[in-house]
Amino acid sequence: MNTKEYKSWLACYLHQNEDEVEKLLKDKTATQFLITWSLLELNLFRENGVNFEEIRKFSAKYIENINMNTDKANEFVNYFHNRYQCDKLYKNLMFKNACGEMDRLRRKDISGFSFSEKIYFSMGVVYRYRNNIFHGNKKVDSWLQYKECILKCIGMMQLLIPIPKNRPYSD
Repeated sequence: MNTKEYKSWLACYLHQNEDEVEKLLKDKTATQFLITWSLLELNLFRENGVNFEEIRKFSAKYIENINMNTDKANEFVNYFHNRYQCDKLYKNLMFKNACGEMDRLRRKDISGFSFSEKIYFSMGVVYRYRNNIFHGNKKVDSWLQYKECILKCIGMMQLLIPIPKNRPYSD
């Protein structure tokens, strides 16, 4: 299968024109998000897939990983929480996908978040980005204007996906 055939297929699947899909395929950020999402889903949500209920179960049982950079995780959570204090941005993120727990956490003072609430809120944001990319009706240009947010989603997923001990990560 050559690139043109794949681009045509993906354009059809995403209901986008081929020029828009070409932008997506050339953008490293979008590709990294989609690959990292696949790894996250495979490693952490293998059995039931990802939805808000599975994110709730995951965040409730997720034990703070001593190898996790909690300062970096807090940075991502703070960014997402601050960003989605804006009603318009939050409405765009959730797009017809009401979630009482996300609404509650959005209104809660972040200084009172438990570790599991931080995981839930940040994973909820990542999940909605994933859904908006795959199922949204926005053009690729509008996805790519959120590059800063997408990079933070990628970073949060990297913190959550365990690296097997037989494959140590090194800088």
